[in-house]
Amino acid sequence: MIAAITASAIAAHGVPADLADTVPAPPVSLLVTSSRIGEKTYPGTMAFLRLIHPPMQGYSLLLAQGGHNFGTWQRELPQSLAWLGRRLRPAVPDQPQQVLLHS
Repeated sequence: MIAAITASAIAAHGVPADLADTVPAPPVSLLVTSSRIGEKTYPGTMAFLRLIHPPMQGYSLLLAQGGHNFGTWQRELPQSLAWLGRRLRPAVPDQPQQVLLHS
């Protein structure tokens, strides 16, 4: 699921504005996308990015023009997948798996 998380969305849900100062940031990386023209949430997105502090890491993919539509998402998708691919690690089992053969 992809969710838009912006400062205005946070405020709309009754979360205190100073929450970033009182709750420890989780050790996660976030990719936030928006468009300077055509996206109503651009100011809130920029405000949200300013709230991010370590160990959380924030990355932005900002288009000059776009909106909430498939054309914009098609332009964002290749860069978003590349960003995600740079952060994924191969799954490594805790212990080697043993195969038991019964005769």
